[in-house]
Amino acid sequence: SDNDIKGSVPSEIGNLSELVSIRLSYNELTGTIPDYFFANLNKIQLIQLHSNRIRGTIPTLEWTEGENWEPSRSTFGSSFVADCGSPSDFGESLNCTECTMCCNAHGNCYPNEDT
Repeated sequence: SDNDIKGSVPSEIGNLSELVSIRLSYNELTGTIPDYFFANLNKIQLIQLHSNRIRGTIPTLEWTEGENWEPSRSTFGSSFVADCGSPSDFGESLNCTECTMCCNAHGNCYPNEDT
């Protein structure tokens, strides 16, 4: 995170089938995430996309049972964090039903069910 990455989320990331965690927070990523993006990320356990300029709807993904897996979202922790909180820097908050944590325009992050 915080690597001054600009532009769209690289689609090549979706091909990294052995990827366990990815932290792309605090960059200048823009645009939307394609529907197929998470299709091959079978081992992913941690995704951080907050503090960017991503918009639209985050595609759903199938969480798999990894080493740190907890079956309940409340015990799974902040494994998928994005800018889906309110207020938003955009006219409409990012739509992310899979997110466990949502961050808002003020940089505050909360469990998704509380945003």
